[in-house]
Amino acid sequence: MPIYVSQPNEAASKDTWIYQFTPTTNYGNGTTLYVNGVIAGYRKSTLIWFDLSTIDAGAIIDEAKLYLWGAPGGTGVAGYLDVYRIHSDKATWEELQATWNVYKTANNWTTAGCRSVGNDYFSERMAHHPTGAIGSDVVIDLDPSVFALLLGADGNRGLVIHSLDCNDRAYHSASSATATKYPKLYVQWHMPAVRIIKYLVDVWDKESKVLDSQGRVVAPDKIEANEWIRLIGAGRPSSKVYPDLISDPFVSYIESVSYRMDSDTVRIKATKESMIQSFLKRLGGMAS
Repeated sequence: MPIYVSQPNEAASKDTWIYQFTPTTNYGNGTTLYVNGVIAGYRKSTLIWFDLSTIDAGAIIDEAKLYLWGAPGGTGVAGYLDVYRIHSDKATWEELQATWNVYKTANNWTTAGCRSVGNDYFSERMAHHPTGAIGSDVVIDLDPSVFALLLGADGNRGLVIHSLDCNDRAYHSASSATATKYPKLYVQWHMPAVRIIKYLVDVWDKESKVLDSQGRVVAPDKIEANEWIRLIGAGRPSSKVYPDLISDPFVSYIESVSYRMDSDTVRIKATKESMIQSFLKRLGGMAS
């Protein structure tokens, strides 16, 4: 099974924390990440993002773990860390701009502190993990099915770590001086054993109609994400046999679908840019 491990440095990372007591201050360059949920007026949350582009869309997640290393500065009672996905509405949050009030300059969180369920973060909780003692390291087991949603149509917007009960916990950020203590993500995954191609597109069809597996036209508003689509047509090479759908350059996984009711059209975002480029060239009458 493929394994993904990421422990990015400051240049490749995206992590920060936000603080209710200093609601307009950004801590993106800080060496520490904080979480605090007990004291009103002093709540703190952490935002963190990892590049998941090497994990194939449609992958089945077997195991996912987030590693955080305890840092000096934490105080108070233990509690639990709650991990959620940052909402796609806040996709453009900026590490060096996010504060308690805004996810980037001049753009407010729906509720300050990234606290609005369904607007600032998605409702599915990825983890509810004990903080441990002050200064202790934590290995947070992330719910595989919820983690897999980062690879879906809503995209990977990163994670927010809240707490309702701990009174200050501190962890090393990717800006800290010790590389071995940068936040780390471990993921083990596999692709489904059976992959069914649901849609077809003829490379010579000027109208770009999407067909089902029986060759029938599918209405734009009926096309669904998280399915496989294949290019067909007379100009498509057919002599080579590919071992699976991932390696077949004429098959792609649909990541998202955007339907426009006013024009009765659909925009499909697929995983293989080369396949889409080939399709566009063929529609233009050029060989790819």
